[in-house]
Amino acid sequence: MESLNKIGYNVYRGFTSFVGQSKPLLKESVFMKDGRLTPQEFLLAGDNLTHKCSTWKWAGCDGKLAENFLPEDKQFLITERVPCSRRVNDLQSAAAKVNEIVVDDDWTEVMNEEGSDKKDVVDIDEEKKEEEIK
Repeated sequence: MESLNKIGYNVYRGFTSFVGQSKPLLKESVFMKDGRLTPQEFLLAGDNLTHKCSTWKWAGCDGKLAENFLPEDKQFLITERVPCSRRVNDLQSAAAKVNEIVVDDDWTEVMNEEGSDKKDVVDIDEEKKEEEIK
């Protein structure tokens, strides 16, 4: 299966390389007409996106795959840690199954609902610090 993915990728890369060589770079905006961006528009839109949405960031790529009309560190955009309602629901249901007992002022003992012997002692201040970082 992986070899099919590599073959597909190589065919795609060859096609995009051929099209890229045969089609000149846009110098004037045609976004409203056919939805394509000039390299400058792409960079401005990406900078705006990364500034306003913390899950998006610029990334570079291998030198042989890099487009020469874009900066090395701004070859494409990626997104990470996007909130997902399914993950949130899973975490909420898992949290509902946990019993917490305050041991000291700053410590909590956590035991799951099934009453297993496995207990985790959690520093409340550390949890607050981790939440503030996120």
